[in-house]
Amino acid sequence: MKSIKITAPARLHLGFVGLEGQSAKTHGALGLAIDQPATVLEAHHYPKWKVSGNALNKAVKHMNTVRAVFSLRQPIYIKSIQSIPEHIGLGSGTQLALSVATVCMQLNDHDVSPEMISGLLGRGARSGIGTAAFSKGGFLVDCQAEKTRYARVISKRIEFPDGWRIILIIDESYQGIHDETEVNAFESLGGFSTKLSTDLKDVLLNQVVPALEVRDITAFGNGISLIQKQVGDFFKPVQGGRFLSQRVADVLDYAERNGAAGIGQSSWGPTGFIIIDGTAAALRMKSNLEKLSSGSDVRFDIRAPRNSGATIEVEHLDALAHQAMTGN
Repeated sequence: MKSIKITAPARLHLGFVGLEGQSAKTHGALGLAIDQPATVLEAHHYPKWKVSGNALNKAVKHMNTVRAVFSLRQPIYIKSIQSIPEHIGLGSGTQLALSVATVCMQLNDHDVSPEMISGLLGRGARSGIGTAAFSKGGFLVDCQAEKTRYARVISKRIEFPDGWRIILIIDESYQGIHDETEVNAFESLGGFSTKLSTDLKDVLLNQVVPALEVRDITAFGNGISLIQKQVGDFFKPVQGGRFLSQRVADVLDYAERNGAAGIGQSSWGPTGFIIIDGTAAALRMKSNLEKLSSGSDVRFDIRAPRNSGATIEVEHLDALAHQAMTGN
C-alpha cells in the first residue's frame, strides 16, 4: 500500500500569438509556471472512492471521469489540501484535473502521460500551457505546436532566471471570464488577422525568446508588454478594456512607468503581473503599489518562477499505517 502527495504549480498565461480564422481553432501561446499558489492533494488506497477538502465538486467530477475512462478498480481517498483560486487567471482547472487524475492512475498502477490525461479530460484544447506547466515548468511556448490525438505539444521550453520575480496583482472584486461566457467570447471575436498573428509571433520568436535565452530582462519584458497590449486590445470588446479590471490596469500603468521590466494580464484575468529583476526591487515596487492601492480590493503577491513541473511524493505504508489511515 502507498500514499501519494502531489503539488502542481500555478501558471501565468502570457498571451496568444496564433488565433487565426473565424473559427479561432488554430492556437499558439506563451506562459510561465510560478511557485505559488499551488494545487496540493494527498491520496491513498481506501475501501471506497472518496474526496474531501477544497474544490470538492470538480475534484469528484475529475475522479469519476478517470475511473470510467480507465476502468479503475482500486478505490482511493483524495484529500485536497490546497487549491489555486478559481477564475482569476492562474490555471486552477487544469492543475486540479491533472493532479486528481495522476493520483488515481498511480494508485491503480497505470503509467499515463499528463498530455494524454489532459486530452481525455478535455483540457488543453485551446492552449498547451497549463499541461506543460504541470509536466515541465519553466517558460513555455506552443507557437506552431503540433496537435496530437490527446493534447497540444509544447514547441519550446526555457529555464526562467531564478532571480527574476513576478508580482501578482489580484483584484478580489472580480472573476475572469470562464465557462460558457469564455466560449461565446472566442466565437464572437473570431480569430486574429494574419497581420496581427504574424506580428505577435515575430515579437515572441525574434525578441522574447532570444532575450530570455541571454537573460536580458529589459528586452524580454518589453516584448511581453508589447504582446500583452496587442492581445489585450483584441479582446477589449469582451473585457471592456485592454485589461479586465480597471484597478489592475491602473497599477500596471504605474508599474510600467516606474521600473517594471514587463507587465500584463494572465489569461482572462483579472490577475495582472509585473516582471521585475530581483527580490529587493520587487519588495520596493510592492510597497509603492500597496500605498497606491490603499483601501481597494487589490492585493499583491511576490512570486518566483518554477522551473519544474508537479512534484509527486510517494510513501509506502505498512499494514498498521494503512489501517490507521483508512479506519479498517
